[in-house]
Amino acid sequence: MLFFTLFLCCIVFLTSENSFIANACLATSPASNPVVTTEAPVLRTCPESDVILGTPNIGNPTRLDVISFGFSSTQIGNTLETESTMKISCATAEIGKRALMQFNSLGSPLENGDGSTPTQNVTVTLSCSSVDMIWEYSVVYMGNTITRTVNTVTCTQA
Repeated sequence: MLFFTLFLCCIVFLTSENSFIANACLATSPASNPVVTTEAPVLRTCPESDVILGTPNIGNPTRLDVISFGFSSTQIGNTLETESTMKISCATAEIGKRALMQFNSLGSPLENGDGSTPTQNVTVTLSCSSVDMIWEYSVVYMGNTITRTVNTVTCTQA
């Protein structure tokens, strides 16, 4: 009798207007494409602001404005580290005067010249590896590479 009742219920279920057969293992809604997001990794870079640039001083008219430009970073291999570079420049507008750049109040770049001709515009390139986060000035002089750490850059007019 139980078998007959189940059989009858299935027939009624299958023949009704809103009948359907649903298998719990089958999808009951259309497939959708999975949402995959990939974000580019954040590369480490040396901040330009780590180098303090000198500004003109009303009390000292020989101080010149120092500017930076041309900042760029290049990824080092497949790492998150980069090699950054930027140019630092200062100039005097006065004919016959020289612009003299100085690093950390201690040393000056080769680009200042030897004084025999006035250098009105001095521009250098600084580089920094994000591995050690130290801005440096490097130049080859008489076959030797000279590198200085640069924290501040000031310029005066002479």
